[in-house]
Amino acid sequence: MKRLPASLIFASGALLLAIGCQTYSSKTPEVIDFQEHIRPILENRCLECHNPVNAADNANLNLESRESALTTGDHAPVILPGNGRQSVLYRVLAVENTHPLFMPPSPDRLWEYQLGLVRKWIDQGAPWPAGSPGKLVRPQDWETPE
Repeated sequence: MKRLPASLIFASGALLLAIGCQTYSSKTPEVIDFQEHIRPILENRCLECHNPVNAADNANLNLESRESALTTGDHAPVILPGNGRQSVLYRVLAVENTHPLFMPPSPDRLWEYQLGLVRKWIDQGAPWPAGSPGKLVRPQDWETPE
């Protein structure tokens, strides 16, 4: 049996990965709703570190509101409405978990479905409600029922 060169296997895998990142999952909703799809991802996976209290220690990025998400961070803006693939937010979520900029900084990456939601939401202009309906709450600040 003839073996394929490792470089060919690696290149083929990289190409398939790149192609896979270019499309949305067939299960991704046509229109992404911030409250239903994006808010849970940002609150559960990002806001613990990227909030007004901890931003200085975490790339100066505050994801508490649309305004702060578009204006804060060492690489601001991290969201480029209409361009998910080039948005820093999407890119740090989509890189391999061995990359130094991988987010969230744990071995648990977002599911491909969640990545597709984030990218499509940004592609759709990253709509985010203003005022209190759009203000995210850190998991540490969630009220628990008594």
